[in-house]
Amino acid sequence: MLLVTGILLFGAWQIRERQWQSVMMAGLALIAGGVIWGLTQLTVEVHPGELRFGFPLWRKRIRADQIEVGGVETISFAAGIGIHYWRGRWVYNARFGRGLLIRAGKTNYLLGSDHPERLQSALLMVAKRRESP
Repeated sequence: MLLVTGILLFGAWQIRERQWQSVMMAGLALIAGGVIWGLTQLTVEVHPGELRFGFPLWRKRIRADQIEVGGVETISFAAGIGIHYWRGRWVYNARFGRGLLIRAGKTNYLLGSDHPERLQSALLMVAKRRESP
């Protein structure tokens, strides 16, 4: 994030012929920095009636009665960071580590978490345990 923002700000400083170009480059640096920062802030919230998860720019809500709670899994380095489809499931991940597998309808999600066991316990209070696949 700092590298992209730095490059754009350096470009804005280098352009001295036209002031509007410098302003545009500085604006792009701020937008790029904000987007990249937003992809590092994954939140997962368990409410009595629903589960909310995602990044500041993209949030998902699922009713608790639709959720089946799975097990804790290690998220491989190859699975990457962000929101993407990987090996039959949607991965929501901001850091490498572990995550909780859930199912909503026919869709599987792997939610990255610093504390996946706590997330699993909280979800089991409002949802049902997933049957073995």
